[in-house]
Amino acid sequence: MNKLPFQSHDGLKLSGLRSSATGIQPSKKLRNSIMSEVTSKRTVNPQAYSILATIYGNTGRPGLAAEYAKKGYELRDRVSESEKLLITNFYYAFAIGDLSKKIEVLKLITNSNPRDWSGPLDLAHTYRQIGQLEQSVTQAHEAIRRNPYFAPSHRALVLALFQLNHFAEAKDSIAQALQQKINHTDFHYVLYQIAFAEGDQAAMQEQIVWLRGKPDEYLGSDWQSGAAAFAGQWRKCEESAGRAIGLTARGDTIEIAARYATEQSIRGAIFGDYRRAKEDAAKGLELARGRASLPRALLWLWRCAAK
Repeated sequence: MNKLPFQSHDGLKLSGLRSSATGIQPSKKLRNSIMSEVTSKRTVNPQAYSILATIYGNTGRPGLAAEYAKKGYELRDRVSESEKLLITNFYYAFAIGDLSKKIEVLKLITNSNPRDWSGPLDLAHTYRQIGQLEQSVTQAHEAIRRNPYFAPSHRALVLALFQLNHFAEAKDSIAQALQQKINHTDFHYVLYQIAFAEGDQAAMQEQIVWLRGKPDEYLGSDWQSGAAAFAGQWRKCEESAGRAIGLTARGDTIEIAARYATEQSIRGAIFGDYRRAKEDAAKGLELARGRASLPRALLWLWRCAAK
C-alpha cells in the first residue's frame, strides 16, 4: 500500500491512511490514533486533519468532515506543494462542496504523478457524484491499473457500474475482487440492492448476515428500511429504521442517527403518517442539527406543506 508523504514529528506513522480517506472504514484503534495526534498540544501536520475529514465524510458525518477539512486547510502553508494539493482537494470536497474546483485539483494531482492511484480514484468518486458515470468508470479502471489490490478502487468501479444499471458487470467486478481477497462493505450494499431489484430474498439476507458483528452493522438495518419503504411495507420500514437509529444514536455516529431519523420523517410523510414523521424529524434535529439532518428536515417540511 502506498504511504502518505509525511510523518508526524513524534514518530506516529500516518502511512497508509489514504486507504481510510478513499473508502476503507478504519479500525477504531487507527481512528483514535489520528484523533490523539490532532488533539494533542504538539505541532500537527495538517494532512492529519484532512484524513479525519475524509474518514468522517465517507462514513456519513458531513459536519465533522467539514470541521476537520477547514482545520487542515487553514494550516496548509506548513506542508509541501504536493501536500497542499491533497489538502485543498479535501477542503473543496468536504468544507465548501465545490466539486468543479475539486476536479481541477484532482487533475493536477493525477497528471503530476503517473504512478499515484489516489487522483484517479478520487476523480472516479467525484465524477459519480455529479452523474458523469462513464468517466467515473474510466477513472476507476485507471486507479485499479495503478494499484490493483486496493479495495476502494474496485469499490469505485462497482458503484459506477451499479448506477449505470450494469448489474451483471457490477456483480462480475465484485466476484473478481473477492477472488483476489479484496472486499468492501459497499460490495455488499450493491449486491443487496441488485438482489432486491431481482426479488432474491435469500441473496439480500446473505448481505445482512455478512454485516453482523462488524463496526458498521447498522448499515444492514438502513438497507432493510429503504427496501421496505420502496416495497410499500411501512411498518417493516419503521422497525428497521428504528434499529438503525438505535445502533448509531451515540458516540461519533450520532450524526448518522440524525440523518436516518430525518430520512425516516420524509418516508413517513410520503406514507401519510404525519404524526410519526413529525416525531422522527424532531428526533433527528435533537440528535444533531447540521449538514446531515437539516436538508432532510426541510424536505419533510416541504412534503407536509405540499399536502
